[in-house]
Amino acid sequence: SKTPEYGAWVNMKQRCYNPNDKFYYAYGGRGILVCERWKSSFKAFYADIGPRPSKSHSLDRIDVNGNYEQGNCRWATAIEQLSNQRRNVLVQYQGEKLTLAEAGRRAGLPDGIVYNRIKSGWSADESVNTPVWKSGKQRKQYKSRTNGIYVVLDGNEMLLMQACNKLLLNYENVRRR
Repeated sequence: SKTPEYGAWVNMKQRCYNPNDKFYYAYGGRGILVCERWKSSFKAFYADIGPRPSKSHSLDRIDVNGNYEQGNCRWATAIEQLSNQRRNVLVQYQGEKLTLAEAGRRAGLPDGIVYNRIKSGWSADESVNTPVWKSGKQRKQYKSRTNGIYVVLDGNEMLLMQACNKLLLNYENVRRR
């Protein structure tokens, strides 16, 4: 009974029912429960969820606001779980509902670009669908954005001020050129 599956079952119940568990606030504290069938029987849990496919998989709820129950749980990798969090921003991209990060990857944008664009006030749509331009080329958004001037440095889009800080250049001198 010291299998990874058994450990997942025990931890699942602790998160939902033990107020002293360090993650209780995010599970039981939010009203997340374990179905009666699983709560009372590891055998029933294992029969429904099956063996863990690999060491890189852990228990995941498909609907992050739903309970631990058959049909809402799966074994998932860390990357799959990162794409299934309450804080994720979901967008429609090429007819699919994706996380903003995944949409950026599929659009071929370097890591961090979409996040930086959102942080700078761009819409989700604009962040994913605007191509990255190489340094030296301008586009309309660079001049018209109220949040600052954007440049690409080492493949990462950032505010001109951030680039100047990285290169130890005086922002005002560079901006005036």
